[in-house]
Amino acid sequence: MLVPEYSGMTRRASSTSATSTTPEQAPESVELERKGAVEADAPPPPAEDVVFPDGGYGWVIMAAFSVNTMFVVQLSMVFGLILTEAFRELDMPKTGVATIMTFNQSFSLLFGLVSGSLVRRFGYRRVAVVGVVLASCGMVLTAFSTSFMAFMVTYGVIMSAGAGLTTPAFSVALNSYFKKRRSLVTGLALGLTGASGVLFPQIVSAMLKYLGSSWTCVGCGGLSLFALVAAAFLDPVEQHRPHAVCHTAGGTTREAGAAGLARQLARLLDLKLLGSGATMVLLLGLAVSNMAEITFKTMVPFILAERGQDRQSVATFLSLTSGTAALGKLAAPLLQALAGLSSKGMYVAVLLVVICARVVLVLVTDYSSLLVLAVVLGVTKGVRAVFYNLVIPDHVHLEQLAPAIGLQAAFTGVFLLVNGPVIGVIRENSSSYNVVIMTCNGITASCILAWAVELLVQVVRRRSKRSKASRLA
Repeated sequence: MLVPEYSGMTRRASSTSATSTTPEQAPESVELERKGAVEADAPPPPAEDVVFPDGGYGWVIMAAFSVNTMFVVQLSMVFGLILTEAFRELDMPKTGVATIMTFNQSFSLLFGLVSGSLVRRFGYRRVAVVGVVLASCGMVLTAFSTSFMAFMVTYGVIMSAGAGLTTPAFSVALNSYFKKRRSLVTGLALGLTGASGVLFPQIVSAMLKYLGSSWTCVGCGGLSLFALVAAAFLDPVEQHRPHAVCHTAGGTTREAGAAGLARQLARLLDLKLLGSGATMVLLLGLAVSNMAEITFKTMVPFILAERGQDRQSVATFLSLTSGTAALGKLAAPLLQALAGLSSKGMYVAVLLVVICARVVLVLVTDYSSLLVLAVVLGVTKGVRAVFYNLVIPDHVHLEQLAPAIGLQAAFTGVFLLVNGPVIGVIRENSSSYNVVIMTCNGITASCILAWAVELLVQVVRRRSKRSKASRLA
């Protein structure tokens, strides 16, 4: 799954674990993933407990996943278009704007670490329902926000917490129902949600024109409740497994209280990863490059508004970017086959193209050139998303995959929290958003530089070992 980036890697971890580990050999993390909140020393489940429906009610789950992606994830992505109007009406300082937008993204990522444990403890349907309600309430309450702190609470905390809960909940539900058909389901789910990325900017633009920013927020909150209906259909997989023994809550031992939650979080974060220099460089590089991408994506409506583009022009730019991003995702495997590069190599290559495209954005101002650039940015965005989801699985052991994803998400969230005010100060003290664009480029380039240095160190070490071996021989 490629939407969104963090949950995509989580789903890959679930899929890989299911296909490469038997119930008798499963490590503790996989046992907990399969059975919920079972104690670490619980016996492995019988073989029939891991039967995947691979169809049947699973198609309903796939549709529910698509509905949530459209009406929570995709809808929240176009809120920058709404808030551009709201912040202009309130004359919000640019530092405050940057802080609010980046805090929303970072808090959602940080909350994702907790949501994984909550899904295992309470089940994905309950977590999904709470997440959708929070996201909807956050959207509606944002309509009544008139100060910096109000936006930080409604949009930055409540709405982002909802998105941080729904994404892993729907992801776990989908992967619980499919194994052999996961690739097919992935394609169908992306196809169903791709249109929303194109249509929602246009819909929101029309709502802003006729309703204003406040009522548009309320309308989006109402639309997001479609995902609440989808969450209600997230039946536990045990109810639909063929010849499976259904386990009730009474048949398992659940960890209770804050101590239990802390133990689950400790299992999620494998601190041994911190001892590997190569892994840390990899995770930090992904985190800073993702932070730069999120910052740039969030600032695009404001950049275009500064260039004199009206609301409809901005919406068209965003729709074109979303549509071509879907094409980029489909083309990514073919591009890798033609280039013959690893996932990490492809990711670096795409980052170089992204840097060049942003430099062009600094130089062009006419709308026709901006539309051409939207196509380039969209395709690279889609290709980057694919290989972003593949770099970690290709470079860590299976049992360390989920902890690595959690650490990378936490790093990204922390960096975004720090970067938001910094970007705001830079914009406040510069003449245009061009300085912000080049700052994002510098952050992206730091990922490439760090990985290049780490590669050079590895090459030097290998040559040193070979030299010592030849002298001893």
